[in-house]
Amino acid sequence: MHPDLERITTATADALLVSPFQNAGNGNVSATGIPLIACADYMEPTPLGQAEWMKFYGLLFGCEARSDFLFTQVETAYDSLRCAVSAVKERPRLMIDMKQGAAWYVPGGGSYLGQMYADAGADYIFSTRDESGAIPLSFESVYAAAREADVWLVKYGQAADLTYNKLAADFGPYSNFRPWRERRM
Repeated sequence: MHPDLERITTATADALLVSPFQNAGNGNVSATGIPLIACADYMEPTPLGQAEWMKFYGLLFGCEARSDFLFTQVETAYDSLRCAVSAVKERPRLMIDMKQGAAWYVPGGGSYLGQMYADAGADYIFSTRDESGAIPLSFESVYAAAREADVWLVKYGQAADLTYNKLAADFGPYSNFRPWRERRM
């Protein structure tokens, strides 16, 4: 995506919020002379660390008291849920997502998602991997590690329903995983 510099310069913005995603740089936007604010909330390694960015945005937009209040609500609810599952002895073995092209991307155990799964009481299969981002794995390596998982969580954002039939049509070997067979997806 290339920003429309003409619209940006005529908008008389006080600052521009930019994402430093994958060090893509800011291109010609830097040449506008408008201050750039890098928003790296997605790089926080914990769920509450990511949520805490609402306090920064609240300060930036003059809603500091409201954002502090909302963060405190989120923090209290999150800590309450984390505490509620902390004593659970049996943690379901959790596998994540689906194959995309030649790779199956899973979040590393050092990522905010890895932390969230642990806080939710799951035994995330790839929790011992220290990476903080997505790890591209082969189907074979995921199958070897996760074929007997208890639960399979798929993040899905399409308008059409994701059904077992659709998954089987997309990639037949999905049906070899235990959560598939036991309908625990």
